[in-house]
Formats: sequence, C-alpha cells, structure tokens
Amino acid sequence: MVLGSPVITPVVHADVGTGQTLTEMYGPSLEPVFRCQFEALSGNYSYDVSWFINDDEVVNFLNTTYVDIEATQLKPIHWIGTYKLNMLVRCTVRSRDENFMPSGPPCESEIYIAGLIPEKFEYNVQEGSSITIRYNVTVFLGCLATDLLSACRQKFYVSLPAYQNRDECSTSQYSLHLRRQSCGLEIYANDWKEPIELVVHGKINSLNFEMDRTTFIHLKSLKDLPTNVWNDARIPEVKIVVSRAVYNMTGRQCHSYNDPHIRTADGTKFDTSEQGEFIMYRSKRGPYAVHVLFGSCGTDTSLASCNCGVAIRNNQSLFLVRTAC
Repeated sequence: MVLGSPVITPVVHADVGTGQTLTEMYGPSLEPVFRCQFEALSGNYSYDVSWFINDDEVVNFLNTTYVDIEATQLKPIHWIGTYKLNMLVRCTVRSRDENFMPSGPPCESEIYIAGLIPEKFEYNVQEGSSITIRYNVTVFLGCLATDLLSACRQKFYVSLPAYQNRDECSTSQYSLHLRRQSCGLEIYANDWKEPIELVVHGKINSLNFEMDRTTFIHLKSLKDLPTNVWNDARIPEVKIVVSRAVYNMTGRQCHSYNDPHIRTADGTKFDTSEQGEFIMYRSKRGPYAVHVLFGSCGTDTSLASCNCGVAIRNNQSLFLVRTAC
C-alpha cells in the first residue's frame, strides 16, 4: 500500500439478483450474483472494481461512483461457458480522486470458493455404522421466477469416480450403503444457504482378515435448472475409509470338519473341495492367525478334500498339527 493512500477492504458476497425473462408468463428469472462489498471513502471518489475467477480477470468496471456500485456485480453472463462451479472468486477495488486519477493501488479481497463445498475431504466410518457428510452451498441455485422459488431445486447425482464406474448409481456398493439418498441429493433454491447432508453406511464384510477399504464419493450436477449455472460443476471428491469393526473374539470358534465343512469365527458357513493351505482367521491388529491345510482323502474323487493340518499363531508362538493325509 502506498503511504497515505486510502485503505479499502473489499469482501466478496454471494447473493440473489434479477436475471433475464426466460418465460413471459413468469417474468424475470432469479440468478446468482456476487457483490464486491466495501465501505465508501470519505470524499469525492469513484472506484474501479475488477473481478477474477481462478486468477483470471473476467470483467472490470471503471470510474463507478459508490451510488452506482450495484452495477459492478459479477453475474453468470460473465462466467457461464468458461468457468464452472466450484471456482475461486475474488475482487479488487481501486479508488480514484475527483480528477479520476488513481489514489492508490488496487485493494484485494479474500478468495471466495463458489459452489458446493465438502466440510471435510476425508471421513472414516466403521463398518456397520453410519456417518453424515456435510456440504455447504455458497452460490444461489437460480430460479425461473420469484413465484416459483419454493419449487426450484438442483439435483446432484451420487456416483463413483471414473475408476469406480462414474455413471453407476447404486444403493449397494462394495464398501458403502446410501440409505437415505440412494441416487442423489436435492438443494432447494430458498434453502441454498443451509448445509446439505449425505448419510453413508459402512457395509459389513464378513471376512475377518479383511483390511480397511477405501472408496470415493463424487457428486455430479444434473442439468435441472434453466439458468445452467450448476451444469457440470466440479465438486471435489470425498474419500471414505471403511474400518473393520473391532470384534470381541472371546469364546468364538472357527471350524473345519469332515470333507470339509467350514464355519468362520463370525458364523459364516461354506463348503469347499479345493486342496492347499487356507486362512481361517487373521487379525490385522496383532499377530494372531489360524491356517488350515486341505489335502487328498486318499480316493480318486475330486468332489471332496480332507483336513490335513492346522496351524495357530499366537504372537511369537506357533501351534501346529499335521495328520497323515
């Protein structure tokens, strides 16, 4: 700041403005706007207001009096087709004296993130439990008309990233279950300043040796509103880590008997005729494991195998039983 130059502290403020008339019977539409707000200087000054999106200057307004400062709003016409929500918005203000000469350098606002913003970018949920992912809406949705405000809404499709089939919408995914909003979220125009919530449930995997599972949630905006403001919004992915539940193994048993029939420590039952060494149980929180060995029963049939051994590891101790097969 030049010594003695006026001090201006601009702040980006998201608001609702009047847009074009899209349907004659309803009148003017409502659209999201941004205002560069600041206190007027004492004296006869005018102002240059410039707008930046993602560090690109998109529009500037020169020699504007404070009375007419509303004319310096950043509107969708300035960025639709070039930039997409979520975008970084900021403004600068430079004052001019009564001779229209700059009275100092531009004063810059803080960056305003415009779009749908997750409160956190990583969550942990224990399998069998639920968590709530919260998003903050920082931009008005837009609406066909004032009289339709309560009905105007924007839908967001809950999908998985490209490497997890982005266009798949499923209530039962490998790691998560979306119980309340199986295929998407909705934001209503008159509630746009309220946080929205997505409840996810960690699915239980019955294999006790399974490690933590990681997945990502992606929200994809649907082309619902006539204003096109939210089309293809770039909403950050949210990482979800599904942790294994801490099971109390006291008194639990795992079985392998006959040819063989198997029951794991969590009660899962199944049969197999394969031969080789298999894991019956393995803890990821300590050096504890049970291995079994299946081999030939001494017959020509491939329809069955027999229990030929078991190995149990408890910390640094190993208990091993090997039969004759």
